[in-house]
Amino acid sequence: MDINSKRIEELAEKVLREAEMIKAPAPVQDIARHYGFRVVLLDQPPDKFSGILHRAKKAIGINKHHLPARQRFALSHELGHYFLDHPDAGEEIPDEEGGARRRLYEAEADEFAGELLVPRELLKAALREGADLEALRLKFQVSRHVVATQLVKYGFLAKGTS
Repeated sequence: MDINSKRIEELAEKVLREAEMIKAPAPVQDIARHYGFRVVLLDQPPDKFSGILHRAKKAIGINKHHLPARQRFALSHELGHYFLDHPDAGEEIPDEEGGARRRLYEAEADEFAGELLVPRELLKAALREGADLEALRLKFQVSRHVVATQLVKYGFLAKGTS
C-alpha cells in the first residue's frame, strides 16, 4: 500500500480553492468552518492525542496544550482524514497486515496536512523571494519539520540536509 501523493495534492488544492483560502499562512480554522466543522480545544494531557475527528457531529477536537503550529497541523491532519474518507478512529479496520492500513491512513492524513499548510505553488513563490527555512516556518506557521518535508518532497532540498 502506497500513498497516492498526486491525488492528495490535488485534493488539498481543491479544498483550498473551494474555500477561496489559498494563502500563507493557511487559515485552517476558517477552512474547517467553511466546510461546516466545529473546532473545539480540548483539555487533554499533551501526550494523549493531538487531534480527533468526530465525523457524525462534524467536529474536530484539538489538544489545547500543544503549540499553535502543532494545533494547526493536527486540525489539517483531521481534515485530511475527513476529505480522504478514512474511517473514524474507533471504527474497526479489517487488516490482516497488522495495522498497515491504519499507518497508511495516518501517513495520508499527514501528507494532506502538509499540502494544505504548505502548498507547492506558495512554497515556490516564497523560495523565489529568498525565504530560508526559518522564514518559511514563520510564513506558513508550521514546524521546521513540516517545511523541510515539503521542501524535500518537491525537490527543493536534499533529504537529510534540514
